[in-house]
Amino acid sequence: MDTSQLIEWSVIHNIVERTECGFFSYLREWKKANREDYIDTFMGDLDIYLCTAKMKSIQLTHHFELSYDVVYSTLYVLYLGERIGEYHMIFTLDGAIEDEGLQLDQTSKDSIREGSIKLWMIRSARNAGLSIHSIAQAVEIEENLITHLLNEQ
Repeated sequence: MDTSQLIEWSVIHNIVERTECGFFSYLREWKKANREDYIDTFMGDLDIYLCTAKMKSIQLTHHFELSYDVVYSTLYVLYLGERIGEYHMIFTLDGAIEDEGLQLDQTSKDSIREGSIKLWMIRSARNAGLSIHSIAQAVEIEENLITHLLNEQ
């Protein structure tokens, strides 16, 4: 399978959409099944809405030892716009999900901590009367995320 065939295959099997949905489902299931680990990992109750996923790659891989082929679909995981890791979903060639996993960067805790500081700054700035537009420019976060955060209060 060449690159154009791989891209066509990914469109036919909705790989990008399924990987993105899989990521958010993975977070919800992790929080539900092992809340303590989830909260420990994210230093609190991470708001999934503040996470975004950006497509990184789709790769066809042949495993020689086991003699089978799979496709890896990988997303960058961003928290308030900062990369904190990667999410991988593995598909068989017929489009079935074989496995998935989340790998957090070594600096993810720093990024999450910085995000928590930005959240505090957003709420403080809004309480001081600053506009959402001004806050978005100051903290370099999209206005729609700020609006969501402020509506949660």
